[in-house]
Amino acid sequence: FQVDWNVCAVTARVCHLAISLAPGGLEQLVVNWTNARNARQAGSTQICTLDEGGALQRQVKDAEVSALQARRGRFPWDRRAVSRLRQILADVDVVHSHNLAAQQYAVLASRRLGVRHVHTEHGSNPHTGGRINQVRLHYVGRKTDALVCVSQDTALKMAPAWAVPRECVHVITNGVSAHVPLSGSDQEQLKATHGIPSGAFVLGSVGRLSREKRYDRLIRALAEMRRHAPRPDVVLVLVGDGPERPALEGLVSELNLAPHVFFCGYQENARSFLNVFDLFLLSSETEGMPVALLEAMAAGCPVGITNVGDCLDVIDGGNAGILLPDDEAMWPELLAELVAGGREALLRVGAAGLQRLETHYQESATLDAYEHLYGGDS
Repeated sequence: FQVDWNVCAVTARVCHLAISLAPGGLEQLVVNWTNARNARQAGSTQICTLDEGGALQRQVKDAEVSALQARRGRFPWDRRAVSRLRQILADVDVVHSHNLAAQQYAVLASRRLGVRHVHTEHGSNPHTGGRINQVRLHYVGRKTDALVCVSQDTALKMAPAWAVPRECVHVITNGVSAHVPLSGSDQEQLKATHGIPSGAFVLGSVGRLSREKRYDRLIRALAEMRRHAPRPDVVLVLVGDGPERPALEGLVSELNLAPHVFFCGYQENARSFLNVFDLFLLSSETEGMPVALLEAMAAGCPVGITNVGDCLDVIDGGNAGILLPDDEAMWPELLAELVAGGREALLRVGAAGLQRLETHYQESATLDAYEHLYGGDS
């Protein structure tokens, strides 16, 4: 899909509905898409959250953000939150929900309002088991005007959960904006600020420190690398925060890696760290279409990924990135070979990744595809 924004004005008033704006991939996309759409036409897009706003709310420009503070533990749902959401949706044309809890509340609130409902599932939802969840998914699947998944893998798993034919589910891949590089001096300043040694070979990742991201595998791989081929200049940098941080810090201490692993916490401009990574690593056990991976490729940073979601397709089967073996016991040897091969070889991988990103995963193309759904195209 292509929309010529020089001659075609945004007409639909859209409200994105997410659980929160706490740091995360889908939440960052909601903020980015809202800002981009409002830049095209001021006041066209707003955000509503079921829970609190969250840290990413500070990045929202010139858009209203409403927080329902829904008591989602109430069975079967928080009627007060539905009523409040219905008032908000009365002033919009489209509600665009993100993930299952938001989809349910959007369905309940948009009934009889004449508001079009577009829903995006950003990964294979874990709440698909059990009779109650099956009934809920079947109901919201039938009551949503357009069902979207960010990857083919997610669509194949979610279509049966919604009880709809696979061809009824749209796949719109995520896209990201162009990367803004840091100057050499700013890169050194960034390293100095976080204690990262100048000249170190930096293995890095950006993401929420949660169980499914499996950052423990990167930490153990680094420990094994150092045991067999000591390289004091190789470090691991993790940008992000989350519930697994204490356990990960404990593992680093247990393996005597404290001087070589850097926890940088949540960073409002996390993309700037991609300028100092020599190799971006995605170690997840489950993903849909990870934003951090796309942002790394947009920065020309070479990437290494696990074969989850559509990640292997993102790197064109290995032509635009490096596939980490299913057997994580092989990671230390592979990483040692990549480090030994030097930065120049990895930069060629990064260049291929950038080209792949520019031809397949542009933010503008993603927004254009959604614009057609907002307008009622099937």
